Amino acid sequence: MYNSIKNNSLPRFLNLVFSLLLISFLAACSRGGNPGPAVNIASASMAEGNGTSSNLSFTITLAKAADGATSVHYATSDGTAVVGQDYTAASGTVTIPAGNTSATIDISITGDTTYEADETFTVTLSSPSGLSLGSSSSATGTITNDDNADPKGYYTGTANLNSGSTTIIHLIGLVYDKSLLLFSRTGESNVLYNVNLGTITNHTEFSGTADVYENGTKTQSVTVVGTTNDALISGTLSGGTGIANGTFDLLFETSNNRGATLSRIEALGFNKWTGNTYGYDVDTASFAVSSGSYSGFDDTTEKCQYTATFVIPDNQINIYEMDHAITDPSIGTCAPPYESMGHTGFAAVIDTMSTDDTLVYAFTNGTIALFAVMNH
Repeated sequence: MYNSIKNNSLPRFLNLVFSLLLISFLAACSRGGNPGPAVNIASASMAEGNGTSSNLSFTITLAKAADGATSVHYATSDGTAVVGQDYTAASGTVTIPAGNTSATIDISITGDTTYEADETFTVTLSSPSGLSLGSSSSATGTITNDDNADPKGYYTGTANLNSGSTTIIHLIGLVYDKSLLLFSRTGESNVLYNVNLGTITNHTEFSGTADVYENGTKTQSVTVVGTTNDALISGTLSGGTGIANGTFDLLFETSNNRGATLSRIEALGFNKWTGNTYGYDVDTASFAVSSGSYSGFDDTTEKCQYTATFVIPDNQINIYEMDHAITDPSIGTCAPPYESMGHTGFAAVIDTMSTDDTLVYAFTNGTIALFAVMNH
């Protein structure tokens, strides 16, 4: 009898173990525990476009078709591309019908007309159902630049100029669109280059002309070629004499390129500036800003002045447009060609010892030029 009980218990025990294993297997399947075919996502790229939105499509593929419907979750994350600025954040679940081996995920890309480096973001797969994550479970979306370089703002750098022997001078560059006013910081060599970047091709290469002002008077025009992007402008001057031949390199000054506003340039305590002018008139001078208008004044010999209203061509970067005549206030000896019409240029407010405590500007009318670095 003992043997009979023992012999009957063993099959029942084995049936119980088998039943538990079967239940566990079925439960695992219902939870998606069955690994299923591998799912992968491929990287994709597209040109950003100009001011419109368009979709960048990512393809996900299965190693083989599944018998039933499968799905996988996806989500975007920033790289050098910024959500809300360069693309629209997206997340969700994509379903692959039974028998299919691929599907697509569309991410909206925001176009603009500003030159910028190619930008990237990531799409990552997770939480597969009826699938397993393959070796490529994340993909890079690349937004390629399709705009010509169009630098704007305040730059600094150096120039290696040939004036009999190589002369290195330190430079300030005020740039807007394709206009570059390039001048020595404190009158060193007392030279200003009015550079027309001219034609910009291949997004980075430019060619144009540079009018050279020595001691404030235009002496020659030379050829300029170079490269530019959002961070750097490099060029070569050729075809001239002396300091009209050489190379220059300018770096975008991030910390000094906060947006231009009238309230910034007219900030209390900083709306009156004094310092030296260079170019045609090497002198001490003053510069004042109030209610959107500026007024410059030669403090010593010639007593010339200029006044006009500031224009902010782009409030995203630190630049103000100047447009005025130089006049005789009838208290000095301002004389032609210094007393003249049609001076145009740019100004910028920069940080040095304290917030916004230095003003730099430069302008020319095609015959003479003037530039200054002033403190409040």
